[in-house]
Amino acid sequence: MLKPLRPGCRHSGPAHGAGFSLIELCVALAVVVIGATWALTTLSDVLSNNRLRSAGQQMYDALQLARSEAVKRNASVAVSVSGVSVSINYTPGVACGRNGASCQTLTFGAGTGLQVQLDNAASAALQFDSRGEMADLSGHTVDIVNNRCAAEQSCVRLLVRGGGTVRVCNPAQADTNASNYCA
Repeated sequence: MLKPLRPGCRHSGPAHGAGFSLIELCVALAVVVIGATWALTTLSDVLSNNRLRSAGQQMYDALQLARSEAVKRNASVAVSVSGVSVSINYTPGVACGRNGASCQTLTFGAGTGLQVQLDNAASAALQFDSRGEMADLSGHTVDIVNNRCAAEQSCVRLLVRGGGTVRVCNPAQADTNASNYCA
């Protein structure tokens, strides 16, 4: 049992109960590292999903632009897809940059591993007629994929119907009642 200190006497022993032990600090550090690792993994997935959605929105906008330009010009407009670029040719049948052909090229997803595929082909084209409908009326699918597109990722598919309407959906969605189901 400790004796009470006499007045004027100082305690010279180590102070007990002040600060943290090495084990407590190691456990706290391990918890922080695990939390940071989980947060970075989640952030990486969120960024990848945002890139896919952004590319899907850009492709949707490009298709809607081509469709509206076909109606506005009362002429056919072709859209060709190759890798990460989409070309809108306002003078189909004439190569872009030749004989006064009017074209617009959009590049998106460069350096992110995103690829655009039209009807499961690396390079293809579709055409809107002067009424804004698909020239062949069969419809097309535009897939935007990346090298990590898996079940936990939100992959993007654009369905271009024969009537010219464009719809964005998720090919991994299994729920037929979901709004982003690809029918």
